[in-house]
Amino acid sequence: NEDADSPEAHIELAERWLLHCASLEPLSTSTSAAPAPAAGPGSGHSLAAAAKYALYRIVRASCEDMVQPGSSQTAALLALRIDGRRLLQEAAGGDNPDAQVDLALTALSEEDSALAQRLLARAHASHCPRASNLLGILQFGGEVPGIQEDVGGALDKFKSAAQAGDGDACGNVAVFHECGINDEVNLYEALRLYRRGAALGSSKCMYSAGYLLMMQYIESSSSRALALHNPTNTNTNTNTNTIASAPTAVDGGWDERLVPTSSSSSSSNSGGGSSSSSIGGEV
Repeated sequence: NEDADSPEAHIELAERWLLHCASLEPLSTSTSAAPAPAAGPGSGHSLAAAAKYALYRIVRASCEDMVQPGSSQTAALLALRIDGRRLLQEAAGGDNPDAQVDLALTALSEEDSALAQRLLARAHASHCPRASNLLGILQFGGEVPGIQEDVGGALDKFKSAAQAGDGDACGNVAVFHECGINDEVNLYEALRLYRRGAALGSSKCMYSAGYLLMMQYIESSSSRALALHNPTNTNTNTNTNTIASAPTAVDGGWDERLVPTSSSSSSSNSGGGSSSSSIGGEV
């Protein structure tokens, strides 16, 4: 049967398997802070939650395809969104961390910060880097009702997410080093983290790394130009934390050969550095 090898046939087969996996075990739709029964990665409980989350992603993509100018499928779209919300709630209730983060984002958009915080706390306890980074953003800003500002706690969340491979979290840790938040300015470490985040696919880190390199190049060029006009002044670079050329590559994996000229800075604790970067992520 030629139709059996068509993309549509493969998609239909995948959806059938997902529906089968989703029915392996009934899941609670509770979103309380109480943990669900422990389940290994291969158990029916976790497999059903993962399948329901995958089905939710399919439904969400279908909703996006249906949202077209002049579309008359309003009733069908509403029904599809309701079905997607149900799948997302059941997947989150089954302790799928990604589902919990997506549902938390929905809760934040609906100004239900208490539910969002409970969901993110559960996902963070499951070592979900998305949840850790998002919790850090909320703690850093302190602008969401019910979530107190905690800069130190935010940094811990960002570091945890960065170590787990979250690109945006690498950028958020880099902002601390670039701006001197809670510590001295360290442009070398900031650039290293931006480069790591960029390698992990973070567009924010790509921009920030490029911006930092560009500003350092402009500052270095300006200092050299000033020295040409004033040859008696042999020390025109007043910034003690710039990035300069070096004869050997650092960190093994960088294309640029860069080292900081000094690790000291006059800015030491609360964003005294100048930067275009800011804490960010999915919020």
